[in-house]
Amino acid sequence: MANSAKTGVLFFYIILFSCINAFAQQNVGFMAPEEIREQQIKAKFQEIDTDKDGFITPDEMEAEKEKFFNRLDKDQNGLLDAEEMKADNTPMSEEADKDKDQVVTPEEADAQFKKYLNEVDTDKDGKVSEDEYTDYWKLRIKF
Repeated sequence: MANSAKTGVLFFYIILFSCINAFAQQNVGFMAPEEIREQQIKAKFQEIDTDKDGFITPDEMEAEKEKFFNRLDKDQNGLLDAEEMKADNTPMSEEADKDKDQVVTPEEADAQFKKYLNEVDTDKDGKVSEDEYTDYWKLRIKF
């Protein structure tokens, strides 16, 4: 009987852990960081794709650049200084500062966003699909 009881307890724990695992896979609170980040990337794509056609166009990217720049430009002087660039969680601001003067001008931001759009648009059709956007950021941001 002792073996039967041990087998029953073992069986109970196997069922319990199977249920917990199934629940964890369905519950966002238990998602792996990679899955959470992928959802965040897709949500950002949806935000930029304002006409909801499944593509980010150059016009939509221009609007995103304006929003991005204005959000970082706390003193609203039309330039991003070193302190304002620190608020950016991507290397975009540093990359945009081509003359390395610790200031990103609107022209530098334009050039950086055009470069970025070109990098993301892997099939070179002039627009960015959700797959292109997701694939780019999954490689660019390490989990």
